[in-house]
Amino acid sequence: MGIRKELPDFINGFRVVEDLGMIKSGEMKLLKKTGWTECLRRGALFECHVCKKIFKNTVKNINKYKSCGCQITKVSKDNLPDEIHGYKIIEDLDVISYKDHVKPIRCCVAICKKCGDTFTSTITNLKRNPNGCSRICSFSNGGNPRLCKIIGAMRDRCYNPKHKDFHNYGGRSINICDEWRFDNRSFYEWSLENGYAEDLSLDRINGDLGYSPSNCRWADKSTQSQNSRNAKLTKELVLEIRGMSANMTGKEIASIFGVSRSRVSHIINRKTWFNV
Repeated sequence: MGIRKELPDFINGFRVVEDLGMIKSGEMKLLKKTGWTECLRRGALFECHVCKKIFKNTVKNINKYKSCGCQITKVSKDNLPDEIHGYKIIEDLDVISYKDHVKPIRCCVAICKKCGDTFTSTITNLKRNPNGCSRICSFSNGGNPRLCKIIGAMRDRCYNPKHKDFHNYGGRSINICDEWRFDNRSFYEWSLENGYAEDLSLDRINGDLGYSPSNCRWADKSTQSQNSRNAKLTKELVLEIRGMSANMTGKEIASIFGVSRSRVSHIINRKTWFNV
């Protein structure tokens, strides 16, 4: 090996405190005999010209740095919006040292859109994670797992443009009242006080309005199907269909009323509209 040249006193504005010689750089290279091997690079301890902190880096990489990570960029000083990806922001913590992050990072206190709890997170994590404050948040706080899944799906349909049913909900301006949107406990308590059962589904009384205590109820599949946007029949028409079934086929009745044969069959056999 040749004799290494001495490092200059400053590189890219950073004062060289100590020459560390060859150190592992984190980069990988493929060798024919040994396969993938971590590269060795000339390393040193540098003094940050902004905060005077001593940190380790390679001579090659230091030319890409403007500081040790302490500098706050113009973007990170911008005011945060009231909401990021469905998470309601309640406090901006600015740039702080957070968990195992090497560099200070922009953080905030937010309300989880899944479980309603407040939690601290980085802005980056809020944008990357659409599934709540943690993997198990939907099952926390003593809540009912099914109810947590229901309200989570409700939020996705109303506020996630990538959801397969968004066009039928958020695309039609169907939204969720703030009481439920930001507080799972409120929805949980309302459900238990208003007839929730494992075999019932959440139904909007007026299909053109959003989810709120005044417009929702727990209903069975039959009641919910009668209240759907696609429902064309009334009690009078259902009685008429049953009366016509004695002299006409299901196919003929279906063509008259513009519904499917299976629906006519369900009405005649009282699998739906059984309360008429």
